[in-house]
Amino acid sequence: MAVGRRGILRRAVTALGGARIRGDVARIATEAAMVVFAVLAAFSVEAWREERQLRRFADMARAAVELEVETNLEEFRATRTSLRALLERIARVQREAASGVDTAPGGRGLDLSFALPEISSAAWRTAQASQAAAIFDYNWVIRVSRAYEILDSYGRAREQCLDALSPILDRLDAHPLDIKDELHRLNGRVLLLDQLHEAAQEQMEALLVDTD
Repeated sequence: MAVGRRGILRRAVTALGGARIRGDVARIATEAAMVVFAVLAAFSVEAWREERQLRRFADMARAAVELEVETNLEEFRATRTSLRALLERIARVQREAASGVDTAPGGRGLDLSFALPEISSAAWRTAQASQAAAIFDYNWVIRVSRAYEILDSYGRAREQCLDALSPILDRLDAHPLDIKDELHRLNGRVLLLDQLHEAAQEQMEALLVDTD
C-alpha cells in the first residue's frame, strides 16, 4: 500500500515537472518569436529607410540631369544663329569666286568666326552609373538617352567641322578659287552640324516639355 502511495507521489511530481517544462518551452518559444519579430521589424524599417534614401537620391539625380539638359539647351539657343551666319558667308564667297568677282584674298574676305555650344553630360553619366538608375522611370530614361545620343553625334560632327576648317586657316592668303575644295568641304561639314544643332535643340525642348 505504501508502495502505491510512493508511485502516486512519483507520478504527481513527474507530471508537475512536465508541466513546468512545457511552460518553460512555451515561454521560451514566445520570447524567441518576439525576438524574431523584432529583428524582422528592424530589417523592414532599415530597408524602408534605404529605399526612401535611394528614391530621394534618384529625385536629386533626375533634377540634376534635367538642369543639365536645360543648360545645354540654353547654349544651343544662344549659338543657333552663328552657324547659319557662317553658312551664308561661305555661300557668298563661293558665289563671288565662281562668278569671277575679285574678292579680297581667301581668309581675309571670309569671316570664319562662329560660336559653338558648350555641352555637358556629367550629370547624365553620373546618374546612369548610380544605384538610382534602377528606379528611374523607363520612358524618361529612353527620352533622355535619345537626347544625349544626338548630343554625341553633334560632338563628332563638331570635330569634323573643325578638321575641315583647319586647312583653310593655314591658307588665309589664298584666293577663294584656290581653296574652293576646302570651302566646299567646310560648307558640307557646317551644314551637317547645323542640321544636328536643330535636331538636338528640338529633342531637348521636347524632353523638358514632357518633364514639366
